[in-house]
Amino acid sequence: ASALSACLATASCLGKTRLQAIESAHYAEVSNHTGLGDVFTSATGGFEIREKPGIPPYGKINKITSQKEIVLILFPGVISTHDMLTDSIQMEKISLIGSHCFVNILSNPTVESIMKQSYYFTKESHLAPKDMFKELNNINKITPASMCMLGHALFCLGEKTEIKKIIKSNVEIISTSVDNKGARVLKNAKV
Repeated sequence: ASALSACLATASCLGKTRLQAIESAHYAEVSNHTGLGDVFTSATGGFEIREKPGIPPYGKINKITSQKEIVLILFPGVISTHDMLTDSIQMEKISLIGSHCFVNILSNPTVESIMKQSYYFTKESHLAPKDMFKELNNINKITPASMCMLGHALFCLGEKTEIKKIIKSNVEIISTSVDNKGARVLKNAKV
């Protein structure tokens, strides 16, 4: 998000194109092992199904526009994306599970399917710390939920007040919505 924001703002100031900004941010993300495609999905907006890795013209995203409310559950601590992306054994395991989930989502490209397969991915990959996974299972009893990849956070569909009743951990809970436009420079925005 930071790389994309900085590149979009810089490109706007220098008269460069949006695609040039996305390319620069994507290169920074991949070369620094901070992600493998978050830039393109953040630039696209909505719920996305990444059909082909990379950015245009190579990458391809199937975007699902959604008005659903999202609740974020932020746990203290961090998970190192860099460590995960440079661990070849973990990456092979993640690729196998991800391929399975991808096929299932493509056969039913809905927000609900994405949530279900995302939970399956979290469960099978064992990427969530035990305390987070316990809370994730509790939330899934009432609404679809999963882990933010790769973050020390969960996300779910539903109401913040209902989620607060379920969570036992000391966490921050935020209610938000899905941005269907994607990252962009706001001109004359009032903050």
